[in-house]
Amino acid sequence: MNKQEFLDVIRDQFLEDDISVITFDVNFRNLDSWDSLTGMAILTVIEDDYKVIVPVEEFKKIITIDQLYDYVISKKQ
Repeated sequence: MNKQEFLDVIRDQFLEDDISVITFDVNFRNLDSWDSLTGMAILTVIEDDYKVIVPVEEFKKIITIDQLYDYVISKKQ
């Protein structure tokens, strides 16, 4: 899995935000278009594209896209 491709997949879930502000270190929960549906869309795309299930309790602890990427990578190994 390419890290930039992962970022692009996650960016696609934020329909109303300028993608240039969505970086690996941004707190994605503070973005204008963040809501529970965006969260569910992110969990679904990770499961569909990367075959990794992120439990909701774990997802709640993740703040940045970089942390999310690291979590997915750790579960793919």
